[in-house]
Amino acid sequence: MHLLQGLLSPSSIPILHGQYMAVSILALSLYSFILNISTRYDLRLLLRDAWIFLCAVYSVIDYVFFQIKLDPVVFIFVNKLQMALLPIILFLIIKDVLQTTGLKSLLWERLVGLFLVCLPLLLLFPDSMYFKEGSFGRGYSYSVFFTLSTLMALLPIGLILVWQFKRRVGSQYRVELWVFLACYIGLLLTIGIDGIREPLLRGEAPISVIAIFALSGFGVVSSSLRYKRVADRMRYLAVYDELTDTLKRKSGLELIEKRLVGARKAKKNLSVILFDINNFKKLNDLYGYNAGNLCLAEIAAQLKKVIGAGDLLCRTEGDEFLIVADGVHDGWAASPILTRILEQMDGVWKYENHVIVLRYRLGISVFPHHGESVSELLRNADESLIHAKKERGRQLVVYNADLADRRRDAYETEERLKETLRGDIPGSRFILHYQPKVDSSGRIRGVEGLVRWEYQGKLIYPGDFIEIAERTGLIHEIGGIVLDIGCRSLARITANYGGVNMALNLSPQQLNDPQIIESVLERIAERGIQDGMLELELTESCVMDSWNSMDVRVFLQKVRSSGIKVSIDDFGTGQSSFSRLLDLPADVLKIDRSFVIHLPENPKSRQMCRSMISLAHELGMKVVAEGVETAGQAEFLFSIDCDLIQGYYFHKPMPLEALEKLLADGR
Repeated sequence: MHLLQGLLSPSSIPILHGQYMAVSILALSLYSFILNISTRYDLRLLLRDAWIFLCAVYSVIDYVFFQIKLDPVVFIFVNKLQMALLPIILFLIIKDVLQTTGLKSLLWERLVGLFLVCLPLLLLFPDSMYFKEGSFGRGYSYSVFFTLSTLMALLPIGLILVWQFKRRVGSQYRVELWVFLACYIGLLLTIGIDGIREPLLRGEAPISVIAIFALSGFGVVSSSLRYKRVADRMRYLAVYDELTDTLKRKSGLELIEKRLVGARKAKKNLSVILFDINNFKKLNDLYGYNAGNLCLAEIAAQLKKVIGAGDLLCRTEGDEFLIVADGVHDGWAASPILTRILEQMDGVWKYENHVIVLRYRLGISVFPHHGESVSELLRNADESLIHAKKERGRQLVVYNADLADRRRDAYETEERLKETLRGDIPGSRFILHYQPKVDSSGRIRGVEGLVRWEYQGKLIYPGDFIEIAERTGLIHEIGGIVLDIGCRSLARITANYGGVNMALNLSPQQLNDPQIIESVLERIAERGIQDGMLELELTESCVMDSWNSMDVRVFLQKVRSSGIKVSIDDFGTGQSSFSRLLDLPADVLKIDRSFVIHLPENPKSRQMCRSMISLAHELGMKVVAEGVETAGQAEFLFSIDCDLIQGYYFHKPMPLEALEKLLADGR
């Protein structure tokens, strides 16, 4: 009440220019604070403006309230409020300087503890300590508090000097820090002078208000400059990819749309080129994402050099870039851009002590021949890029009618697969045919379950639908059906004939399913299948591609520890190394038919097969040779201790009933 009466009593308030200055400081600091809140960008600036604002509040209390004739109790309360603000201001100053200079360490945690100790000690001071030797504010118990506060006030100066020595921040902050340091030292000096002169007790204006005004003005100016930098940065990030300094997909598509409008009016051609790094995922897996980012930045820099001045370059996703150029660019020789990519783009990239070979793939579509809209041109270029990735040796594929037919066929196949999975087409289903594996005596020791698709009375083989199922994600549902049928058939075979295990293929996409092992175990338990009778087949390329991106070894170990055997199919066609083969938790290696087809005439094929069988046996694995079609191939393989043979020479894949007839005959 005394404070309120003092504020409302004009006669008790001497009107001084310093009061208006204090209020203007408060307004300036509040503006700076609101300006930075509106940017929602830099926490450091918000903290800095918070303590500038508290400085302003402090100056208002010091300059206005102490000119009022206050009751001693109210005076002590206001004095305590001043003292409570001081550690908070110092706390925020030090945090701001630490964040700006990057000198973060254990000092930060220690400062927090120091401030937390100082604040409650201040508030515990009894009122009697404010009266000593007949004047206010001379209690000796303040000496510890003021000593600590002084030391903490000197810390920002020391931190900035340390930063200057280490040079840890960019040049854009250096001028700002030195201006802040000048204002801050001025504030400390003027506060010290005011402490000696005691201007308020003599009715004079404290000069520290001028220093606080300068500090607040600095906050407003630096906030305005930072606001401009933030606004420019936000505009840049809205249009450009920060990593590669190329256009983002959205902004790139908007510019392409404008280019198409101009091309239509001028009746000109426009080429859309999709540029992709083959097997870029492996680079990330082997050397980390930092290596991948550095590689992308380097490739973007090279692409900027090879494209023309008026061409567009944007990063569409991951390791894929989009180039839009006037004219027709449909071949290496006919296009200056493609020629420069071929001749100037470095296919060898060095990272630390590693030399990495990069292979590029390009898919191209041309306006208006391959599409009239941006979406159509991009779709066709993407289709061309997909085929460029599939075909060995080809770096560039231009969209054509054949690709259009393939895409249409793939779409129709996808829709028919969905219809079959939904049960919309009577008589359409997935079934398994079984190809026996025989030993040297000709007896059937195992079978491989091979999926077939019956659609409207036609039998469709995996080569015509598995790739589409994998690309669309339908393979998970189809894979579940295969497991169901295979486990049911295996239970029936082992119950009637015993001693015949079954291998079922697992798609690479199924490895990404965290529930795949539990799903297989549930089916095994439901059918009562014994350990070692079910075998899961993965291709060598599937295992090697996933070696680093997922812990495939742990997956395979879990499968084997669950009583399921692991078979590596197409062995010798991938990129496995001997070191990986030593760690490979597998039970069976299958020699690919590409090594078998030239047996027994080709000496290199003979030696390769002999070496693979010997190596597998040394590692405790059994060997199955697939694709055996002649007696000579079978005789040679058995002569070098191949365990089992699978191929048309003995048996073609057959329905379950035909397999059971063979088993019943004892063959």
